[in-house]
Amino acid sequence: MNESQLLTQIYSKLGRCAPGSTFLARRVGTLCGLDGDANILCAGCGAGATPLQLASEYGCKVTCMERDQEARQPLLEFARSSGVEHLAEQCFVEELDDASFERGRYTTLLLEGALTAMGAPLSQVVEALAPALVAEGLVAMSSFARVGRLSSHQSGALERHFKTRLLTPGEVAESLDAVGFNVFAIEAFDLHALSEHFDPLGELLDGAQGHGPRVLELQQQVELYRSKRAREAVNLILLVAQRR
Repeated sequence: MNESQLLTQIYSKLGRCAPGSTFLARRVGTLCGLDGDANILCAGCGAGATPLQLASEYGCKVTCMERDQEARQPLLEFARSSGVEHLAEQCFVEELDDASFERGRYTTLLLEGALTAMGAPLSQVVEALAPALVAEGLVAMSSFARVGRLSSHQSGALERHFKTRLLTPGEVAESLDAVGFNVFAIEAFDLHALSEHFDPLGELLDGAQGHGPRVLELQQQVELYRSKRAREAVNLILLVAQRR
C-alpha cells in the first residue's frame, strides 16, 4: 500500500466528514434562514454529511461538489439512506477552474474545507463560484482561524497544514468584503469540542509508521489538535456573508 492509498483508507474510515458537521449544519440553516426554496452549492463536502442533513431537515436542494472521486459511492449511499436522493446532485472537479455552473442558480454557497481542498485562498474560491449565486446570495463557510498566539513551532506546523497563513476571524471577513460580500455573522467554536474527530484519526495513524512525509505530517497535526495550547489559539469559525 502506498501513501496515497493509506491516506484514502484513513479518510474513508473517518466517514469523509468534516468535524462538527451535524452541529454546523443546524447553525447554517438558522443563520441563513433556509427553507424548501433554497438551492445550495456545497464545495468540499466529502461524503455530504452537512448538505444532505440540510436537505433532510429543510427540504432544500443541494449540489455536492468534491474533488475526491472516492466520495462518490458513500455520498450516494448517504443520500439514499437519508431519503433525500431526489434533492441531491453530485459534481466532481479536479481543480477550481474546472467548476462550471449556470449563473444565478444557487441561493447559498457553502464552503467546507474549501480553503485547503481546492488549493486556493478563500477569497479566490468565493470569487470563482460567486457567479453561480443569485443577486444578494449567501456564503456560509467553516474554517479554522487564529484566535490566540501559538509558539513558532506550532504556528509553522499548522500553517503548513492549511497551506496558507492562518487568518484571524476579522481578516477572513475582510477577504470576503474584498470580493463583494458583507459578513453579518461570525461564530467561533472550541476546537476541544471536536476532539472526537481526531482521536480515532490518531488511532488509525498509530500503525502507519514509515509510510511517507504526508502521513508523518498528519500525525503531527493530530498531536497539535490534541494540544491544549493549540486549542487556545485556533478555533473553528462559522461565517455567513451576503453578496452586495
